[in-house]
Amino acid sequence: MDPAERRELILSAARRAFASHPYEEVSLAEVAQEAQASEALVHKYFAGKAGLYAQVLRHAADELAERTRRADDALPEGSSAR
Repeated sequence: MDPAERRELILSAARRAFASHPYEEVSLAEVAQEAQASEALVHKYFAGKAGLYAQVLRHAADELAERTRRADDALPEGSSAR
């Protein structure tokens, strides 16, 4: 598995963990186990729990922005959701 795929697996595991549990209850060890990666690798890619959480939030913000853009594009000409 290449590094980009491994990183995405870790992010997916982290998204599930943070969606299911408060920040304080999520550990890098459980994210690593879910992603079938080492805790050291998670730390290498994301520089710790705070960095991993920041990436999860960035992904969510990017996804929301994309969905908003698509919804706005689907509106009839001359109207706006804003």
